[in-house]
Amino acid sequence: TDPPRACTFAPRCRYARDKCRASEPPLDGDGHRFRCYFPVDGQRPGPEISPAERIVAPPPPAAERPVRSLATGRSSGGSGGSSPRAGTALLSVEHVVKDFPVTSGAVLRRRAGAVSAVADVSFEVPRGATFGLVGESGCGKTTVGRLIVGLEKPNAGTISLGGTDLASLPRRDRRSRARGVQLMFQDSYASMDPRMRVGTILREPLVIQRDGGGAAQQRRIEAMLDEVGLPAAAAARYPHEFSGGQRQRLGLARALMLRPDMIVADEPVSALDVSIQAQILNLMRELQREHALTYLFISHDLSVVRYMADTIGVMYLGKLVEAGPAREVYAMPVHHYTKGLIDTVPVADPSAERAKEREGVRGELPSAVSPPSGCRFRTRCPAAQDLCAAEEPPLRPFTASGHLAACHFPLRQPEG
Repeated sequence: TDPPRACTFAPRCRYARDKCRASEPPLDGDGHRFRCYFPVDGQRPGPEISPAERIVAPPPPAAERPVRSLATGRSSGGSGGSSPRAGTALLSVEHVVKDFPVTSGAVLRRRAGAVSAVADVSFEVPRGATFGLVGESGCGKTTVGRLIVGLEKPNAGTISLGGTDLASLPRRDRRSRARGVQLMFQDSYASMDPRMRVGTILREPLVIQRDGGGAAQQRRIEAMLDEVGLPAAAAARYPHEFSGGQRQRLGLARALMLRPDMIVADEPVSALDVSIQAQILNLMRELQREHALTYLFISHDLSVVRYMADTIGVMYLGKLVEAGPAREVYAMPVHHYTKGLIDTVPVADPSAERAKEREGVRGELPSAVSPPSGCRFRTRCPAAQDLCAAEEPPLRPFTASGHLAACHFPLRQPEG
């Protein structure tokens, strides 16, 4: 609605100068053409740019910098203490089980079995930290997220937020406590009513929780849109008028409207291209620092989880098979499944890509209706033996930092 009058990329370019904002650069070049006054290699045909202007401009001050690129962000060890942490667990999941019934018959629906979606999963998330939950499609990670926000009820186990067991609360109390944990959906467009304007969508949580009057709610909406990088005029538009990245910003804004302590982000960037992924991830980290948010970040992409998470939990067919500090899990995996997932992450160096010992996880995921006995991964594991079929391996510590894995024949032995 209001495009730049000169270089269209100038508002987001860290090397932009007054010339870029005053006039549009011509499309120049022989064969490889580009439209930039200060290109990457510092060379530009034509006499209109002096040698002094060809010097690459230094990065702008921190206050003026745009959102950082995913490739040039922080080191690979997770948040690394960038988020405030009080040292106590905000979320505690203990021995949670969730089975979905399988029925047969067209008229008389009879129970014929059960899908083991989540099987005795336990973990904790400290306040202000990010717990990354990874695994293949169908491993149960989304079901864990839905259990935490209350969209599903567990068959067994406890889910405690701030010391309160959410699963055992009555319906009325559960609604009042719902503001403490919110869900950021994978498909932001499908999660919004296409007939409602953005302002109404963002106001809805406040109305349900009876939080403030009309004027106060409007101020909250405008402030939240500004926090996620959208103009106040966006409140008058419909969801279909936004791009995918903008709709995911709206999804984040809706999740933040009630000022929750925790956000469950279910594959929040899987449908976005890489540059937009970087913007959303960096925005989430920035808001985490500002509001002391706690994240449960669900994804099948280990490289994204490595960037976001302090701690990583790896799920396979309803079971948590490995968990620990993000840097350790990624650099020194213990479980063969985790190693297989890491091997599937592309490497930019062709030599390193060809030097990989394995091609990732082979074979098909077994049926969750009748999972394998013992270790559920044994049917696809290169190190499986008879013991794996006879006994289920316990989740045991391998380092003093809390790196856990469930494997009879791990890739490395426990320390000490």
